[in-house]
Amino acid sequence: MTDPFLSAVVRTKGDRPTSLMEALGTLRTQADDDLEVIVVVHGDTAATNSTIELVGPDVRVISVSFGGRAAPLNAGLQAATGRYVAFLDDDDLAMPNWVSVFRQGAEIQPGAVVRSVCLTQRWTGSETGEPLNALGDPQLEFPKEFDLVAHFHSNATPICCFALPRAELANAAMTFDDDLPVLEDWDLFLRSVCAFGIENIEQVTSLYRRVDRGNSFEHSDSDWTDAKAAVMAKLDERSLQLPAGSASALASAHQARLDLSYQVVAASTSTGRRWRRKG
Repeated sequence: MTDPFLSAVVRTKGDRPTSLMEALGTLRTQADDDLEVIVVVHGDTAATNSTIELVGPDVRVISVSFGGRAAPLNAGLQAATGRYVAFLDDDDLAMPNWVSVFRQGAEIQPGAVVRSVCLTQRWTGSETGEPLNALGDPQLEFPKEFDLVAHFHSNATPICCFALPRAELANAAMTFDDDLPVLEDWDLFLRSVCAFGIENIEQVTSLYRRVDRGNSFEHSDSDWTDAKAAVMAKLDERSLQLPAGSASALASAHQARLDLSYQVVAASTSTGRRWRRKG
């Protein structure tokens, strides 16, 4: 039996059974079913056992009882056998073209990161972050186009939107950084894009549900600030190979910064003059 094209790693704490089964249901109805599904439970033995009983025998379940948000992702990455690896949190939903779009990108540029597009939708949630009620329709929050320079400022590619080449990651000894309290997906995505290149497919393939409580709400503002600084520090340590079009993007970003500086100076000067006239 040959290895599958895609390993789909689903991260869960085992405390959102309804949304987990919804996520798995979307993986079972893929137009391209050349995939393996690995559920990684970041929790205790009881959570793992209940998840095994819930998902059934056709899904591989792995237990991780240590580490931060990246630990279950790394466990899934290590267990994967597919040419590519993609990820869902247990409240994300894959559309029927999720696998086929990743395959399309991999065939265009083998060994590169493949990026697609997701819709976002806001939900109310239970105490564990289980989605309960949708607040409005799904929205196209993140751009279809990929802009690496813009991604250095903030992430516009949620974890459900990209697939990583497994062999290339292994050869480069690249994994998710478990020292990061948050932004572990943005960190590995950026490092992978800079190392392997990217094929961007402008098709919507998933729904990223923004629940008003859950894992990300456990972290303070300082966690987010410190994590972003750590991600940037790692990138600053290396030379970056930028994709075509980056020169213009960098020039535009620098010009925008200059324009803002001129505006601040002009406003400051104008305010000073008014103050002197009043004196």
